[in-house]
Order: sequence, then structure tokens, then C-alpha cells
Amino acid sequence: MRVFNHVILDFPSVYGTRTAEIDHIIVTDDRIIIGETKAAKYVQTDYSEETWTLLNGFTTDNPIEQNHFHKLIFCSHFDIPREQVVTVEFLLEYSERSLRSHYPNDYVLGKDNLLKGLCLLLYDGNEKLDFEELCKQLEKIEVKSVWRDAEHKENLEEIREIEEKTRTRDKHYRFKRTDIVNCPLCDGFLVFRYKTWVKKELGNKKNTWNIALGCSNYPKTGCNAFIKPKKDGGQGFDDVEEIHIEDRMGWTMEERHVGTILDEYINLRKENERLKSSLQEERSKNQAKDKLILDLQKNNSYLRSDVDKANIRAHEAEKECKSFQRLLGKLYVKK
Repeated sequence: MRVFNHVILDFPSVYGTRTAEIDHIIVTDDRIIIGETKAAKYVQTDYSEETWTLLNGFTTDNPIEQNHFHKLIFCSHFDIPREQVVTVEFLLEYSERSLRSHYPNDYVLGKDNLLKGLCLLLYDGNEKLDFEELCKQLEKIEVKSVWRDAEHKENLEEIREIEEKTRTRDKHYRFKRTDIVNCPLCDGFLVFRYKTWVKKELGNKKNTWNIALGCSNYPKTGCNAFIKPKKDGGQGFDDVEEIHIEDRMGWTMEERHVGTILDEYINLRKENERLKSSLQEERSKNQAKDKLILDLQKNNSYLRSDVDKANIRAHEAEKECKSFQRLLGKLYVKK
């Protein structure tokens, strides 16, 4: 097993050549684990939301979405099937988290089950894969990544600034960070760039910068293809056809879930919870039956007491009747 930390990978994007920072890469004999560690606390932790809000009010990337993005970059960079890569989000400030997210082969671990879950994921399967060449490449990238922190932070700031300028009217971003756009005039790609003339053409008299899509080959080949945003169209680039990373890599099928020992643990825990619930339900039914029996026994006891009293009264009445003697017709006298 080999462990690599703080690995920065380059990837092409409509935002230009950008970087992705992966916290942990664990290479085992049968799979690769990509880990994202978070020590923050959030207002909510809805797995399906694109962003999460920190307790201080700032919005940040959902670590599940962030780690899935890292997986796509990693698999495309090294041309590795997605099914061979498992993603794990370590939420150090949380416990009793749902272990599976909506993505296949993705797990969320908290401080209560981090060690146990990781050990189960590291359990070797039957299949042995050769990742020796991958480890050699990761060693070199890990060394270079140490000096790229400032570059990566600057990349993130630029992407977020461009996203703010190109977001849709319903506050969503149309382009994913892994999307690319082909240049209509050459073999290059269109990337976002700042141009002073864009706002002027849109009717803004101020000589301020705004976003346009320009060819990545400029000025090398002289291709000066530019697409400026439409003033009335959504986020301004409605006619631009983006190419997703799934299409570029030929991932035409949905990612197949590959079972792990952790999955078996999750299934056993679910079955255990189901059995506990069934047992509790049976106990509740038995308690109800016991109460019913107790109530019936009490009622039976009361009835027996009433019968005994009635028998005593009947016996006394019979004795009382024998103490009288008939004189004539319906006339009786006591002996």
C-alpha cells in the first residue's frame, strides 16, 4: 500500500488550464482510494446540495461534490476506470453519518467510524492490479505539488470570480469546471478571458473588464475567435456547446458500483437495524398481549368474587327459605 498526500493535478477547462488539489491518494493492490478531509462545521450537511454553508455564514464546496470532481480529474488524468477508484470524505467534526452518498463507490466517514471504515476499505480483495507505474508518477507529482499552493489558490479565486460573472439567472452555474469548449475556427479550445470592450458593446459606457470566451491558441496561431455574452440570454452563453469530461473519456455508461467489505458492513448494519425494529415490534406486541392477559385475569378475578358472593347469598336464601313452614295456600310462618 502507498499513500500520497497533497497532490495537485492539472486539467483542461473552459476556465483555462486549472488545478485540482487532492488531499489523500491511497493505492492498494485492488483499488485506489481518494480522500477529502474536512475539519469544519456546517449549517447543514445535505449530501445532494452543490454547496454547504459554514457556521460563519460563508458558502463552500460540498466535500462530496468536490471529491467526486477530484475523482473525475484523477481518472481522466491517468486514464483509470472509475470503478477502480473509491472516494471517501472524512468529516472530522461529525459522527453517525450516513455511510453512502448518492454517488457509486463513495463513502462518508465521521469521527466515530473513520478508523473502522477505512480499515474495511483497505481490506484486500481477490483481484490484484498493477499500479506500480501510477505510483512512480504520483511520487513526482507529489514532490512538485509542495510548491504549487499559491498557484492553486489563485486558480480557485479566478474560477469563482468567473463563475460569479457567468452564473444563470436562477443562481446556478451552467459550465462545470471539467467542461471544455471547442474553438469554431481552429483546433483550439475556447476559454474565459477578460476583455475591456465587452461591456462597451453591451451598452455599458464604463471601460471595465468583463468575461468573454476566447481561443486558447491566441496569440500563438493568430486565431482571435471570441464569443461575447448575450445581454438578454440567461447567463450570456446559451448558444455555446460544452463537452463534458464523461463524453471526452468515453464514459457512456453510468459508473458501476463495486462492492467492498464496507458495503457488507453497511448491509449487515441495515439488516441489524431491521431486526432490531422487528424485535422491538414483537416486544411491543407481546407487552400488549401480556397487558390484555393481565386485564382478563383481573376481570376474571372480579367475576369469581361476584360469583362467590352470589353463591353465598343463594345459600343464605335457601337456609332462610327452609326456616319457614306453609300453613295455608301462600301463607307461611317461621318455624
